[in-house]
Amino acid sequence: VALPDDYKSDGPLGGHFGVAYLDGINPSLITKFENRQGTNRGDFNLMIVAWDFDGSNITQRWKWKRGNTGNACNFHQIRIIDVNQDGKDDICDGTYVIKHDGSFLYGITNVCHGDRFHVCDMDPDNPGIEGYGTQQYPEHYSWYYYDAANGSRLVNGDNVGDVGRAAVGDIDPRYRGYEMWSVGGVYNKDTRITYSMPHVNFNIWWDGDLLGEILNSTTIYKWDYENSRQRTVFNGSGVRATWRNAPPFYGDVIGDWREEVLWETSDYSALRLYSTTESTSHSITTLSQNRGYRNCLTVKGYYQSNLVDYYLGDGMDSTSSSIDSDNRWKDPDEEDMSIPKRFNLAQNYPNPFNRETVINYQLPDAGEIQLEIFNILGEKIRTLVNNYQAAGNYTVRWNSLDESGKQVSSGVY
Repeated sequence: VALPDDYKSDGPLGGHFGVAYLDGINPSLITKFENRQGTNRGDFNLMIVAWDFDGSNITQRWKWKRGNTGNACNFHQIRIIDVNQDGKDDICDGTYVIKHDGSFLYGITNVCHGDRFHVCDMDPDNPGIEGYGTQQYPEHYSWYYYDAANGSRLVNGDNVGDVGRAAVGDIDPRYRGYEMWSVGGVYNKDTRITYSMPHVNFNIWWDGDLLGEILNSTTIYKWDYENSRQRTVFNGSGVRATWRNAPPFYGDVIGDWREEVLWETSDYSALRLYSTTESTSHSITTLSQNRGYRNCLTVKGYYQSNLVDYYLGDGMDSTSSSIDSDNRWKDPDEEDMSIPKRFNLAQNYPNPFNRETVINYQLPDAGEIQLEIFNILGEKIRTLVNNYQAAGNYTVRWNSLDESGKQVSSGVY
């Protein structure tokens, strides 16, 4: 498909890429294109374009050009998340948001270009989601905390000059919600907790509790909030990170809600995937089943922390994490769980499992239902359900036996 040629005269376009559910159901490709004006490399041209793929053809859904739009400064990455909670994803840059339909939603005043910004549910007591960003060339303040639904600034940090990195996460359970740190210490909203702070690279959920850990280069740290210092909990041996102290990839790969890290070996000969060995008493739906988190994994720009669109931290509301009081799967959007409003097939748990795993699913309508297990080669291993079922909530257990009653080998199913 031909790219838009609006700024062709100014040379090649650089871009960021991601996936958004603009209609709330189907994935669309999001591209943010930039180049600089003229041979003297002046101001940036910028446009965001959405594309749809029907299985055969790619078509342009919409195109937004910044032009002279005010309060729309570009950052080094984008985030894709439903900021106004209408069920449809929006595209966030550091100072502005483009709605799912390609229209301009808002721009944050008195904010200029920066490197890092984060959008997620940082305050469990405040409806909706919040944002936190930093500025490279601040005229007013170096960092800002804002309401992501409308762009109103809630807290302004002191102006201490260029700030390139920032991080968020629940690292101190003595304070409700996420902490933020970039310069001047660790903050919880407008409260400075300490002048010391951990590395400002990535939040990662690694160990067994609900607090976040810190990933920097090839080391994972835990913030010792009582003594205001970080301590090492894992150090990758014989591996390397990029010059920005980032791994090639990290995310919830195994599916137990804690995140794995993929590093290159020091001699560039292999990739190694590392996972925690610590157990956890918390049962949370696989993070990649959360649309906000899944969108984070798709964005290609400056690498940034993966975040969910609900509050995941100490004192979290169990319904927000897709679990109920029995650690069983639950759809938080459903007020009446007796009659589901849509079909859902939940992630099995535990995952990975030994001998037995549980599968939950919801049927909004009655019908003939088949639930089958396949191996990675596409071969059918076992039929668990094959009958007529009424609308409702169902639980099936698989004991890892095939149709003949033999134990299956370990692997991916």
